[in-house]
Amino acid sequence: MRAADFHKVDGAVADKLMNALDELASQLGIAECREIDTGARRLLGRH
Repeated sequence: MRAADFHKVDGAVADKLMNALDELASQLGIAECREIDTGARRLLGRH
């Protein structure tokens, strides 16, 4: 997918993509990605 097309993706698909990236980062044990994701979720009001 081209970056220019990303804004066309609806929220549900984008959320699934972020969940997949979060799961992948978790499996790989990438602390930096986990911290960034936690910060993003905090800003979005997710816990």
